[in-house]
Amino acid sequence: MKACVYIKTAKRGRSRGACLSLIKHCLSEGRSEPEYDDGNSRVVVLDAYGMAGQPDATRPADIRDNLLRNNHDSKSKDTAKHVVISVEDIADLAKRKAAMRVLRKMAFLFLKTYAPGCAAIAFGHLDRCHPHIHLCIANSDGSRALNWQPDTLRQMQSMVWLSRDLATIVQSGRRKPGKAKHEPYPGVRLSLAAELASLPQAELEQIPWEWRGSTRVFIFKKRRIRERTILREAERLRVEETTKQKVKNENDNRNGIGGRDTIGVMEPPATTAAGEMETVGRRNPPVATNRAAIAGKLDASGIANLAIVAPLAGALERLKSERSARCNEYPPTTPDISGPGDN
Repeated sequence: MKACVYIKTAKRGRSRGACLSLIKHCLSEGRSEPEYDDGNSRVVVLDAYGMAGQPDATRPADIRDNLLRNNHDSKSKDTAKHVVISVEDIADLAKRKAAMRVLRKMAFLFLKTYAPGCAAIAFGHLDRCHPHIHLCIANSDGSRALNWQPDTLRQMQSMVWLSRDLATIVQSGRRKPGKAKHEPYPGVRLSLAAELASLPQAELEQIPWEWRGSTRVFIFKKRRIRERTILREAERLRVEETTKQKVKNENDNRNGIGGRDTIGVMEPPATTAAGEMETVGRRNPPVATNRAAIAGKLDASGIANLAIVAPLAGALERLKSERSARCNEYPPTTPDISGPGDN
């Protein structure tokens, strides 16, 4: 059988009046229709712990005064704690009564472990599919208030406080703690944010918006999109465009179109009236990818620029001519290898 412990909190604290309202609610038959009706009252258990005498169900104000008689702080805004111990849904009547007996033992162990010395009253209900018990605990033992830390609340829900015999039949129904899983941002809003991110700033400012905290929220096509979402989508679009352009350039370079791997096709130099050499074309023209262009059938756009190539060719020719001149000025000599007796 699985069980859960719920710590009910009050937004404005639980004053004496709120504590009286809680007791009246637990004693009444409830405002909603019962999920399980066996013809009897829904209040099947009324147990008192640390109170003076047995409480009278017909006098809720006296129950409240008896419960809070040891309150040491009259100005406290939280005079009582409200705890609910519930088990899983049970349909069989005999099993429901057995579950209520187990809940009464659990309530006693809970108060003994986490509220020692504090007065409390328990209300057992069987009007729901899940049998449960309400604990109204005085938030004072006469000298100090209860101080339940988050670790204490996790211990309550883990059922480590159960006795050995109860631990064999009752398990914690609380979900195992794990890393929070956040649902992905709705695709519809992301598409609208991308649409807003593509607009010029002047058009974006004309869209109705309002402040929400420290950020602006634009109202676009009956949806609300935060400004930081629009900025994030604009950055994502910019990165995607840059990546696409980079991949395109790499593919062009790999295919020999543009870049440093291109091959320049030169045209024979033209001669002007003064006899000077002229060059036409441009540097690093795109290389033709078809066989006809490779065979030399390039148009005027595939002409290389000789403005840099021509000076280099002239310098090479000058070096060759200077070397030839030096060789002619100092012709090689044939060594004399004749001996003294040859004459």
